[in-house]
Amino acid sequence: MKGAWTSPTTIQPRTQDAAPLFSAPTSTTVFNVLILLSLAVPLLIYFIHTFFTTNNIWLLFIFLVPLIGGLAGTHVFATAYLYFDRDLSVGVPNQRLKLYLVPIALVALNILAVTAMPLGLLMWFMVIYVHYALFHFGRQNIGVLNFSFLSTRRLSVLPEEKLILNAVTLCGMLAALKLFVPGLMLDPNKYHFDLAPLESVIPVLYGLGMLLYVVVVVYGAIHFLGHRSRFGGYRTAVYWMCVFWYAPIYLFPSYPMLNFALFTTSHGLQYLVFLGFHAYSVSCVRARASSAFKEDQRPLALTVAVSLLPAMLLTGSMVVAWWMWSNQGTLLQGASRMIDRIIADDGVFKVGSGLILGLTLAHYWVDQHIWKFNNPERRKWLLQRYPFLAAIQAS
Repeated sequence: MKGAWTSPTTIQPRTQDAAPLFSAPTSTTVFNVLILLSLAVPLLIYFIHTFFTTNNIWLLFIFLVPLIGGLAGTHVFATAYLYFDRDLSVGVPNQRLKLYLVPIALVALNILAVTAMPLGLLMWFMVIYVHYALFHFGRQNIGVLNFSFLSTRRLSVLPEEKLILNAVTLCGMLAALKLFVPGLMLDPNKYHFDLAPLESVIPVLYGLGMLLYVVVVVYGAIHFLGHRSRFGGYRTAVYWMCVFWYAPIYLFPSYPMLNFALFTTSHGLQYLVFLGFHAYSVSCVRARASSAFKEDQRPLALTVAVSLLPAMLLTGSMVVAWWMWSNQGTLLQGASRMIDRIIADDGVFKVGSGLILGLTLAHYWVDQHIWKFNNPERRKWLLQRYPFLAAIQAS
């Protein structure tokens, strides 16, 4: 997809022309506060909804549950917004394969799996899927913590901190079957999996994950106390948020939907924070560039539209995602007769499920290739799109 704005050669961080409208300290504060709210708000809403759902006062605010879940869910399709950045693929090896062909293939594979695979094979496909999902959710936190350190102290995460968060991710993956059976992210009323091969393994993996999590928290506390000078208010809060990311799975095992809703919603909101700051920084650059033109060269409305284009594209992608998420049946209604002929049993439902799973998996795949600080070209791209990190050098 062709880019909708200028190349990064015009997005030089921390210059007068390209500076954001808000100062780097202000942007840093806003970013870290929003990241923390992305956990605190779902935590508050879902805990109240789970344990105080009959409270008369809460019943007035119960609309917040589908609202926040739907908003967070838009982050999957909103990844498409980044494709309007013509330099998205800079530094990604085999970029056509990794950023275009593989995502399309993943969507097709998931539709095929959900609609045509035998139940036995589909079960193992979904077993792999749910583990990869928890891997993706946990790994994003390394980037979140890295952003917090870079924005506040110009420091990157230490190898020990990466080890801690990778271990947290492993703890989540060990609980994946406990969390997602019997449906394995599919409607158990539609997909009756024979879980006999998994029944003896689930408690063993869950127990191992619980034991490992205790070790991780203890080691995380020792590391925190031993490197206290690295941490401050925001960094401390973000660090412990990441360390306890999957803890509710083990603290509240009787409420799988609470756990699933909590970390998926928080993860989605975090991602929207990243996309929002991307749109904001590029919009600032375009506004600064537009101000260099004489006033009579462009109508004011056009200048404003050009400056706000990234924000409008992001908002548009979120609206489309919200509609797709809420109206899967409507989306497929025109082809429903053909689909039902090919797939006799709940064809439209299954195609819709496969489409959502496929888009989600494609999002996981694309993400792991574009948010990389250890790649010099990707690091440069990140520094140019997130000016509050630009105090460190891209070299």
